[in-house]
Amino acid sequence: MHNSKIKSIVTVNAYEKKYYALKGKKLSSLKNLEYNSANLVASYINHRDLISTTIELSRSILDEDIQDIIEIKAYEEFGLDQASEYVVRYNEKEIKGDVKIFDIFVAKRDVLEKSFGSTISETKYIDLLVPSPLLYQSLYNKEILSRD
Repeated sequence: MHNSKIKSIVTVNAYEKKYYALKGKKLSSLKNLEYNSANLVASYINHRDLISTTIELSRSILDEDIQDIIEIKAYEEFGLDQASEYVVRYNEKEIKGDVKIFDIFVAKRDVLEKSFGSTISETKYIDLLVPSPLLYQSLYNKEILSRD
């Protein structure tokens, strides 16, 4: 772990209520969760609870308008139910010519609250919530874990 402020990585399987802590090179099972500002709390979201796609937007779109445009596109492209509330997040992937490419992630708010509400009430936050296959890739890319 390269970031000196982080003393432990706590991974949470919110679906099975299993918790693990990585401190140094020692991995241990936890019986319960608790708040500790020196922990990085990471979890994953199952594919069935998440919709994702990649979209392109013009580079001429102002940064402050991107969130709204992405949300509109998400509702249009996925045919989302207007009566339900969704959480829409995105990552800018790359710029090609005059377009920006974004990865979009959409989940129903009530599904997130049901799956992760107890984790948040115990730890106060989740630092990293990723689609299940990307969990370890994210930890390596952010240099929280080293490849050694």
